[in-house]
Amino acid sequence: MVTAIALGLVLATVSVEQGGVPWASMVRSWLLHGLLTLVWLGPLLCGVSTALTLTRMEHRGEIAALACMGLGRDRLRVAVLSAGAVVGLLTFLISAMILSEFTGPVTHGWVWTSQGLWHTGAQSLIDLEAGGQLTTLEMGAIELQRAEPRLASWTALRWSGGLGEQVELIARPSRVLACIGFAALGLRASAWARPWIAVVGIGAVLLVTELMGWTLAAQGQTPVYVGGTVSLWVWGVAAWPQPSIRSRRPV
Repeated sequence: MVTAIALGLVLATVSVEQGGVPWASMVRSWLLHGLLTLVWLGPLLCGVSTALTLTRMEHRGEIAALACMGLGRDRLRVAVLSAGAVVGLLTFLISAMILSEFTGPVTHGWVWTSQGLWHTGAQSLIDLEAGGQLTTLEMGAIELQRAEPRLASWTALRWSGGLGEQVELIARPSRVLACIGFAALGLRASAWARPWIAVVGIGAVLLVTELMGWTLAAQGQTPVYVGGTVSLWVWGVAAWPQPSIRSRRPV
């Protein structure tokens, strides 16, 4: 339900921004932004969905009924973390195999490469290392993907390439673990007063921090290991000890 709401917002936003474009371009834009939403907001969706589901189960008495049968929160943790792992693997496969199909239409105008500034239409390169010399250069599909590492396939990325590629090679596996971490955070937050508000707040802060860390690392201002592992910091939040709430509940 949470994923459907997020994709519905993306659908409405793209429809407004892309109004008047051909139908084929509209559908392609829907697919692109919908997949990007699943990939980049996957951890947050895991946390909110887990917190919302467990909160509803708590209000309906399902958590208490399961506890009476010997299925407490410790047993639920396995199912929650497994669901987060499945979502994380799904987002990884989308970014590794599907998003690269949108590289060509998305990339237009000037593109920064390891050699300099390249224009997609004129197939010309401003070689900054050669003092801004203008040369003709044809880039293949792999080179074009590497120029846009966040949309490149997993096989196209190279550790020997630019800093953006190095950050993305670290960020994608980290995002899988972040989905598991946010699922654990949602499980813990289900015992708080306003669980989904807390998860959304923590997730928004960490997602903005991840975007800033990725950008700074791709520009060489921070180490790539720092910029690529920002999404893993949620484990510190999920594992942070919380005060017991047993004294607030009736025996």
